[in-house]
Amino acid sequence: MVAPGPMKDSALTRRIFNHGVTALHTLAEEYGWTIREQAALASASGPEGLLAIDAPAQALKQATIALEQRYPLGRLWDIDVLTAEGEILSRRHFALPARRCLLCGQSAAECARGKTHALTDLLTHMEALLHDADSRQPD
Repeated sequence: MVAPGPMKDSALTRRIFNHGVTALHTLAEEYGWTIREQAALASASGPEGLLAIDAPAQALKQATIALEQRYPLGRLWDIDVLTAEGEILSRRHFALPARRCLLCGQSAAECARGKTHALTDLLTHMEALLHDADSRQPD
């Protein structure tokens, strides 16, 4: 999860996280990949999940990048993919730019470091993205 501010574990971040887990299950099903094991926990750093998906790491990372780009909440998910050797595949492995700011489109790292935006503005935007995602869910 990408969660601005000091409060990383909240009802908001847990709901966004749950959308991500559901999206990963759907992704695995679409590709015919098996989820061998999964675990989730909530800590001070926010909700975290671990899914062991039987898939080639490169293909899985490419699919999760597309997932993050396709879903309204995808920008808030921080889906790491590890190879069998334990190497974390990052966006850089695929010549993709670093994440952009939720509000202004500049470098997310620079905006976070410079505290460019008010926390309330970021949280309000996250809530709007969640509302949009919830409204797309079938009843």
